[in-house]
Amino acid sequence: MNPTFTSAQQRDENFKNLQGETITKEEAIETAKNYAHSKSKNLKVNVEENGKGSDYGFYSVSILDKDSDTELNMDLTKKGGYPIWYINNRDVNKTNIDLNQAYTKAEAFLKEHDFSSLELFESAQYDNIALLNFVTSENGVKIYPDSVKVKIALDDGSVIGFSADEYLKSHKTREIGNPNISEKEAKDKINSNVKIMEEGKALITNDIGEEVLCYEFLGTIKDDTYRIFINADTGQEEKVEKLKNSEPVYENLI
Repeated sequence: MNPTFTSAQQRDENFKNLQGETITKEEAIETAKNYAHSKSKNLKVNVEENGKGSDYGFYSVSILDKDSDTELNMDLTKKGGYPIWYINNRDVNKTNIDLNQAYTKAEAFLKEHDFSSLELFESAQYDNIALLNFVTSENGVKIYPDSVKVKIALDDGSVIGFSADEYLKSHKTREIGNPNISEKEAKDKINSNVKIMEEGKALITNDIGEEVLCYEFLGTIKDDTYRIFINADTGQEEKVEKLKNSEPVYENLI
């Protein structure tokens, strides 16, 4: 997912539910510098305001560290100064840490920047980079629309990519009702050839854009793994996802 391909008008609508005061260009720059963690004084900074005159526009900030010749690009909402996405364009040529260590780094990063109640649901290594996808969890229910993606460099554990576009668009206070059917009834809807490995509850967005409460099952058939969502009210199958290897799953991340 590359947020830069989303039109300014679409993104404007995405951010209409955000809370907070409108930030200035200077505040946007300071936030971007905070994410960059650069100690260099030799920085070239550029900031552009998008959606001028709108309550829900955003700032695009680029920071070039002339000492290391690396560039950070970041978009932030004008309202509240929330980070939409950022990417640190640098080469990662070796692996010094594993996925578990990368997860620890990503979790600490999210907490530092006030993204709470998130749990990891997918992780993969692609070349020398770890790609991790987090979702909100409320009372044991995974909230898939509230998705945050983090990219960790496996040479030094630094965060080189981050996307909260989906989270900012979807995150809100929700009243999650009780299921009309039991977990066993939902499981009985699944093909008996599927070996269920994990089960739980999840909120997903269906094909017509509605949020629906489901039972979520992770299961296998031979060498293939599937994530299956059964509507917790109707018992209907809402979605089946065949889990792929890291490249197709994550090639569009940030």
